[in-house]
Amino acid sequence: MKKKRKLNAHRSAALFSLLFLFVDCSHLPPVLSPPAVVERFEGYASLSLSGPEASSKTRLSFLFSIPQKGRMEGFDPLGRSLYQIVLEGEAGFFIIPSKKVYWQAGAEEITAEFLGFSLTLQEMTALLTGEWTASSGWTLARDGRGRVVAGEKRNIRFEIKDFLDGGSLPRVVLFKNDSLSGRLRILRIHFNQPFKSPPFDLSYLNRFESKTREEIEALLRHEN
Repeated sequence: MKKKRKLNAHRSAALFSLLFLFVDCSHLPPVLSPPAVVERFEGYASLSLSGPEASSKTRLSFLFSIPQKGRMEGFDPLGRSLYQIVLEGEAGFFIIPSKKVYWQAGAEEITAEFLGFSLTLQEMTALLTGEWTASSGWTLARDGRGRVVAGEKRNIRFEIKDFLDGGSLPRVVLFKNDSLSGRLRILRIHFNQPFKSPPFDLSYLNRFESKTREEIEALLRHEN
């Protein structure tokens, strides 16, 4: 059997999140249920991806501002930032801070390229919080408590294997499409915390160089 090589780091970053500002909430316990009104949420997760010839594991931080903005960030084993993904409505940015470069495209194009399938910002929000709307476009399965435990849309399927301390928030999410499968484990999530800094300010990109998708991929391969 062919030995699996590691997936490019950008592919292991981009689920949902998530994309997002690194915030220190390690001293806070996991939150077991969202408040009645969610304006924003943030947290940490670990992500594993596996395809026919490749696999990877990474840690992510994520931050969402409902309903239009999201940010996630991937880190190496030493805690150094590898990349950031920022989503604002239908626009998306993939940023490599160490190289001072970025790629701008549609939000779903960025998630499709680096995750393997496209998700809207609203779909990522629903997947992380377990709060789905009837108009989401997904075929959803619920348990006896009314919690969403699985969903399917086109060739994408997810299954929630565990909840945070038995509450309503997903803890372990399995997902797959025709070409890969993955496992997302949410480590911490907190709601309506004040931002420590402007997380979606992209004015600094004026000092960065715009790259194409292919150029970004080449830079990431070189780093790996």
